[in-house]
Amino acid sequence: MSSEPDPILPLRQEWQAGIVQAEVLRSEWSRLEQRLLQCVGANRFEETMSAGGPGAGDLLDIEARQLELDRSLDALIRRIIDQPSQTCVGIATKLALAVELTDPIERADPPWQLVQAALNELSTAGQTCPA
Repeated sequence: MSSEPDPILPLRQEWQAGIVQAEVLRSEWSRLEQRLLQCVGANRFEETMSAGGPGAGDLLDIEARQLELDRSLDALIRRIIDQPSQTCVGIATKLALAVELTDPIERADPPWQLVQAALNELSTAGQTCPA
């Protein structure tokens, strides 16, 4: 394993920035959705969205931006999978991302508990594992 910085680390930073963007979009969507619901009511919400009525355009824009971000994050995950880790930190980063991507309910399953245990051990093995 190399002593150079692992190429996985900048990809992980890019992933984290994308997740922050996704949270901002979800928050913006929620705020605008509540405003539109107050204006048109729950019974006319879908109709207003389908017709592109007042207030729907901003939500549709957010939906398009979220779809593009989802595609970008999917492509980034594929790049992370394809990029070989060159350090223990890179391996731990991939494992941490795998756990993060797992459905929270499934994390209680033994295979994911094993991944989490290995990640914890790898994280504490800094003295015996090259950076």
